[in-house]
Amino acid sequence: ADQCEVEVLVVSREDAKSRQVDNHPALLRTVRDAFHSFSEKVACIRTFVGKVHDVASTEYIWRRADVVIAPHGAALAFMLFMRPKTFVIEFGYHAGRGSNRSKRHDSALGGAAGMPWPAPYYWLIALSADVQLIASMAQGSYNGNMLANLSDVEVIIRDIIQPGLLLSSRHI
Repeated sequence: ADQCEVEVLVVSREDAKSRQVDNHPALLRTVRDAFHSFSEKVACIRTFVGKVHDVASTEYIWRRADVVIAPHGAALAFMLFMRPKTFVIEFGYHAGRGSNRSKRHDSALGGAAGMPWPAPYYWLIALSADVQLIASMAQGSYNGNMLANLSDVEVIIRDIIQPGLLLSSRHI
């Protein structure tokens, strides 16, 4: 039997050509450790790769999630399937500015960093679904991969998500 009290879904873009989180294994450890450190609740952390799911299984998985952590990308439209008062951390990016790593990726793509991160892109979906969308800036660009800011993720879990889950009727 599944003993999860908190369902955490971490989106992997391993099936995409850009915005993969290069430090995904470290991200999973950070999320696991943060929930273990700040809560007595049992958190189950699962990785979601879109290409291996049909619409029905995607809806089921996202509806169960209390927390989703994802780089900017089409999967965030699945917030529509989430229950109200749940949480999403979206990794934004600086479109290649300020990072040697991003400049390497961008020059390999002919110098194009791609579009700037469209911060409000998924806000209306989050608002419609009554999901709290929280931005965390990663290093990277639209056409390249990302490095998640792990300390930021830890702070968001500790200071925003954990208190919010405690207030949720599902987690009392």
